[in-house]
Amino acid sequence: MNLWLRLLWLWLKGRTRAPVHPLGPCRTPFRVSLFDLDVFRHMNNGRYFTIMDIARVDMMRRSGLLPKLNRAGFFPVVIAESMFFRKSLNWGQAFEIETEVVAWDEKSLLLSQRFMIGADEVAGALVRARFLRRSGGSVPTAEIVALAGGDIEHPEKPDGLDDWIALYNAGIPRVMRVTTIVSTCLVLLAACSRQSPATHPLPMSSNATAASAAISAARARSNAAIAAHDTAAIVQEWMPDIHVVSSAGAQNAGADANARSMSAAFARRPDTKWVRSPTRISVFEAWSVASEEGEWVGTWTDPDGPVRISGTYLAQWREANGRWRIQAEVFVPTRCEGGAYCARHP
Repeated sequence: MNLWLRLLWLWLKGRTRAPVHPLGPCRTPFRVSLFDLDVFRHMNNGRYFTIMDIARVDMMRRSGLLPKLNRAGFFPVVIAESMFFRKSLNWGQAFEIETEVVAWDEKSLLLSQRFMIGADEVAGALVRARFLRRSGGSVPTAEIVALAGGDIEHPEKPDGLDDWIALYNAGIPRVMRVTTIVSTCLVLLAACSRQSPATHPLPMSSNATAASAAISAARARSNAAIAAHDTAAIVQEWMPDIHVVSSAGAQNAGADANARSMSAAFARRPDTKWVRSPTRISVFEAWSVASEEGEWVGTWTDPDGPVRISGTYLAQWREANGRWRIQAEVFVPTRCEGGAYCARHP
């Protein structure tokens, strides 16, 4: 009920507020109410996301987009969010949410939403959203841009944004640590902000954070290429002199040898799938090298039935010509289920 009252109040007050560009920025004022508090007497972290919804509605209304969407039978849905918190918001405290579209692709838009007290940013988020038709199906972003009308140009894409999008497109592995996602969010929010970098302290250097995000995205691309049995795409994530130690102890040196080995495995077992899920990425900036630890799973079907083998892995990554690639990988099996393959000792 409190949120409906807040939305009604915003709707009434919005009539007197200045119109905004469809891309923003749009500043929407709020005040922390008693119903926003948790047991520690500051605004509950879940409430931030709900209030961000109201701020996005305010921007759509003040830009004139909302009635156009209603007439067309379109509505927005959130498909990904990342957020950080720098300072608490307390009862009675006034603040504003600054909402702005920072990028889009053919299917979705990405917005920056910053919680501001004057010029001080106390929290911030990246929100990825798309539009659906009430009659069913999704709406291409180009159609939304055309519907908004006016002078709309695609914003300059912040550094690291493609990595964030690729990470969510691939699906975040269930074992991936939250710190990887949060650090990615922080560097992107700093890039999206118009304030100087000095006002956005990060828990690690921005270079290391960007490298971690780039490696996570590269691993997601590698997993997708393996699922598609696309050997050419798999090789793109390797250094030319990559060295791999397989779960069975076999060793292959060089991209060509490893590509032949993978092609042979795909041909021998057409339903082969391998998924590598990172749990920790550590970057040594001085040498442009990083380690990736994680868990892996391989599945396929042999004549005597399905096989599922899993374990842990360690990978070394190196940066070359602005791109992170795999230098070496070691796969250690810890579990094997299925017929004769698991029964024999490599």
